[in-house]
Amino acid sequence: MLTQTLNFPIADGMQAKPASEITNYFRNFEGECYIQYKTFLANTKSIISLLGSGIPGGAEIEIQMDSPTAQADMEAFVSFLNTLG
Repeated sequence: MLTQTLNFPIADGMQAKPASEITNYFRNFEGECYIQYKTFLANTKSIISLLGSGIPGGAEIEIQMDSPTAQADMEAFVSFLNTLG
């Protein structure tokens, strides 16, 4: 599993719109991806899980990704997250 730590780039934090866009991004993703904030581990394929994470803007998060092409997938997802911010 590949991990990367970064600051959550969405100023308003995890709300319905970014959670929806993240779940749509992972809709056909064949691997697994989670976002950890403090002790909460949010499944990126579940809008309820993402909303429940309570991630505020700028908070330190850890992205955990497991897929056959994890490095490229991680880079693409981090770029995608930055476009939401």
